[in-house]
Amino acid sequence: MGVDPPNPAIVPPTIPQGRWPRDVIWARLIVVLFVAHIGLILLQACPYWTICFPCTPVAPILWPIVAMGLAAWLIRQAICDEGFRSSRSARVLLAVMLIAFGADTLTGGDYRWFEIAMRHEMRKCGGPALLQNWVQGELDSPSTVAAFEDHGVNQTDLPPEIQAFAADASEGHIPQYRRLSDGGPWFMFDRGGLDMGWGIIVGRSDLIDPSPVNMPYGQHRGWTKRLYPGVYLYAF
Repeated sequence: MGVDPPNPAIVPPTIPQGRWPRDVIWARLIVVLFVAHIGLILLQACPYWTICFPCTPVAPILWPIVAMGLAAWLIRQAICDEGFRSSRSARVLLAVMLIAFGADTLTGGDYRWFEIAMRHEMRKCGGPALLQNWVQGELDSPSTVAAFEDHGVNQTDLPPEIQAFAADASEGHIPQYRRLSDGGPWFMFDRGGLDMGWGIIVGRSDLIDPSPVNMPYGQHRGWTKRLYPGVYLYAF
């Protein structure tokens, strides 16, 4: 007596042993990309997608769009696929992660991670309050300001804790001094170059709306955030 073959309608599709669907693999790779990007922001205290160089300028728009599109596809597949429950659960979890990472980037998450990294950096000099107190004392002295106007800042002008901070937070290991004729006086612990820069601006406690790029007062290129009276984060 023969045995009837199984009804293909009730036989679930199988996945080769040890392999995941391609959309799950791609989603994992993009999640790893976002995690690595955030890790580099925290490690380098840089708000840009340096992991995607030389496509850094378009990355904050490109990768969230890719993440959102792939998340929509994963959700569709999780609903329509009649395969193993593990693959459906993986798709839903990855879709949630991709939506979260994409939304974080599109709502300024890169700058929020940058702020966390810079606050950690400033602990080396006692935090933004101590940093601003040192700058306040320097800029309240007319003779010191006159020396800065003539010669700029030398490493010997910095106390040890400020030197340690500037070594990590500034190109050349010393802050730039913004002269009165350029909208100062204040100091800029800067990184980057002319086309892309980031760092900290520190001036007197009444400093309002500084521009890291030489532009008319009140005009900016990029992003700034006040952390403490006289202390601003910036990126452009």
